[in-house]
Amino acid sequence: MTIRLEDIQDPIEGVDIWTQRQVAKKLGKSPDTFRRWRSTKMAERFNRVVQEVEPNKFYGPSVVRYLQGAGI
Repeated sequence: MTIRLEDIQDPIEGVDIWTQRQVAKKLGKSPDTFRRWRSTKMAERFNRVVQEVEPNKFYGPSVVRYLQGAGI
C-alpha cells in the first residue's frame, strides 16, 4: 500500500509532526484502532516512512514525525 499526498484529505503544508489522532484522522482511520492498524501488512509502506516517538515523562502525547522526503 502506498500513501500519497492526494490520499490525505486536506493536508497541512509544512507540518512534519502530528499527533497520532491527527494522522489517523487524515488517513480516515479511527484513532482507537490506529495503533493496531500500523502493525498490519497494509501499513507496511506507512511504517517505512513514519517514525513514532513514544511518550515519556517529559512528552505527554506521542507524536508522529514524517521523515524528510517521505512524500506524504
